[in-house]
Amino acid sequence: MSNLPTTPARPKRRRSAAPLCVVLAPLLTVACSLTAHAQPGPACERLVGVALSEASVVNATPVAAGALEPALDDTVDVAVPFCRVSVVARPTPASEIGIEVWLPEPSAWTGRLWGWGNSGYGGSIAYPRLAEALGAGYATVATDGGHRGRGTAWALRQPEKVADLGHRAVYLAAVAAKALAAAHYGEAPRFAYFSGYSTGGTQGLRLAQRYPDAYDGILAGGADQDWTGLYLWLGHLQFEQLTDPTRHLSPAQVAALAAAALAVCGDASGTVSSPDRCSVDAVLGAYASSAETPLTAPQTDYVRMLYAGPADPAGEPLVIGYAPGSEAGWDGVHFGGTAGRGSWVAGYLTSFFRNVAYGDTTWTPAAFRFDRDSARTDAALADAMNATDPDLRRFAARGGRLILWHGWSDPLVPAGFTLQYHERVREALGPLAASDAVRLFMVPGVGHQSGDSHRRLGAALQAWVETGVAPERATSVVGDGPGGPGSFAPTRLLCAWPRAARYRGSGPPKDAASYDCVLPD
Repeated sequence: MSNLPTTPARPKRRRSAAPLCVVLAPLLTVACSLTAHAQPGPACERLVGVALSEASVVNATPVAAGALEPALDDTVDVAVPFCRVSVVARPTPASEIGIEVWLPEPSAWTGRLWGWGNSGYGGSIAYPRLAEALGAGYATVATDGGHRGRGTAWALRQPEKVADLGHRAVYLAAVAAKALAAAHYGEAPRFAYFSGYSTGGTQGLRLAQRYPDAYDGILAGGADQDWTGLYLWLGHLQFEQLTDPTRHLSPAQVAALAAAALAVCGDASGTVSSPDRCSVDAVLGAYASSAETPLTAPQTDYVRMLYAGPADPAGEPLVIGYAPGSEAGWDGVHFGGTAGRGSWVAGYLTSFFRNVAYGDTTWTPAAFRFDRDSARTDAALADAMNATDPDLRRFAARGGRLILWHGWSDPLVPAGFTLQYHERVREALGPLAASDAVRLFMVPGVGHQSGDSHRRLGAALQAWVETGVAPERATSVVGDGPGGPGSFAPTRLLCAWPRAARYRGSGPPKDAASYDCVLPD
C-alpha cells in the first residue's frame, strides 16, 4: 500500500496553506486538479551532465507509461511517462551506492519530492514505491543502500559500506534528487518527504538526527533505532536461552498464549489496543486456566523474559520486551525451528554477527555472550547503524516534522523501542517543543509490517508540513472487506500518543467511527 495522498495538489509557496484537496485527499476520494508551474529544464538525456555532490549520473532515459522490468526485480507498472535517472554515489573509496530518481513530466509534477528507505539489509531499489509516488505526481528517489543482493556477505570487513546503509545512502539520494529535480524543472522541490519502515524507519531517524536539512517531513515506522541492542537481545534469546530445549514453546502453546492475552486484555475491536495497561500476570493466569498444555517453570521464565526484556545486574531493563498482544507472531520469529535450536532468526543473527558486526566468518553462536559482546558490538556498529540520539533540535528548528509509529503487536522489533525513543525526545526538547515537531501513533493489532497505517500516516505528515496543523487522529483500513478488495473493510482509529482509541459502546465495533481518541484513565 502507498502512504501517499492519492491526488495531491501542487503547493503555491513554501509553508503556505495547501489547497483544501490536499488536506482531504488522505481521507476522501477528491478530484484535485494539478496546477503545473514548473518550467522544463534540459531534456531528460541531458541530465547526465548535472554535477552532483559525491555522486555522478550514469544514465538518464525517457520512459513511457506501462510495464517496466528493472534489473533483478519484478515487473512494475508505471502510470505516467517519466525521466528515469540512474546515479552512483561514492562518498568513500569503498562505497558504490546505487540511486534512482524518477521525475514525472513537468506538467504532472506537484512540486514535491518523496524519498524511500530500505528494508532488511537493503540490496535493492524499491521500484514499486517509486512507481506509486510517480503516479501521484511526485519526483521520487530510492537507493539500494550501497550494495546489490540479499544477505550480509557485502558487509564483511566493510565498515564504510555498513555506514552507507545506515545513513549515507539515503542522505546522498536526497541531495541528488533535489539537484536533478531543480535541473529538470527549473526549480527545486517545494517540499521533500521521506518514508521508511523497519530499517527504513531507522534511516529516517538518522536523517532527522544527522542530516536535518534533507527532508521537511519524515515518517518512521517500526524502527529498530537501537539496532545493536535489538540484535544483542535476540542473540541472547536464541544463542543463550533457547539452547535449553525445555524453554521452547510449541505452536499450540504460543497460540493459546495469544488467545489468553486477547481474552483478558482485548477490546471490542478484537485486538489488544492498550497493552501498556495489560498485566502479564493476568495473561499467564488466563493461560493457566484455559490451555490444554500447561507452561513448565522454564517456559514460564522464558515467556516472562520475552515480555520484560533483559536486565542489568541491578535489575534495570537493558532492552524493552514485547507487548501483550504480540504473541501470535512469536512462533514464527522465536520458536519456529526445532526445539533447542531456535527459529529462522538464529541464522539471520549468525550472518549478522559474522559479517556485519565482527568481520569473522569463523564466529559461531556458541561464542556469543550477551554481557561481554554488548560493548564490542556497540563499538563496531553503533555510530553507523543506531539512531538513538533524541536531540532533534536542529530538525525542529528548521520546521521539520516527524511522525513515529509502531504496531503494538510487533513480534520482532518491540513496540516499546519507539515509545522509549519518543519519551527521550520529549525530555531532550521539552514537551511543548517536542509536540510541535514530533507525533507518535501506536497502532493496535499490527505486527512487523507497514500496511495501510503507513499510507494514512504519510498523508497526515504531508498535511502537517503544508498546513501547520498537527495530526491528532487518522483512520486506517484493516485488510479487505468480506467481499474482497473494494468491499467494506474494517477500519481502525489511530490516535496521537498518549491518547488511544476507546469504543463508545455503540456502533459497529470494527468501524473507526465507533471510537474516540481519549487519554488513559
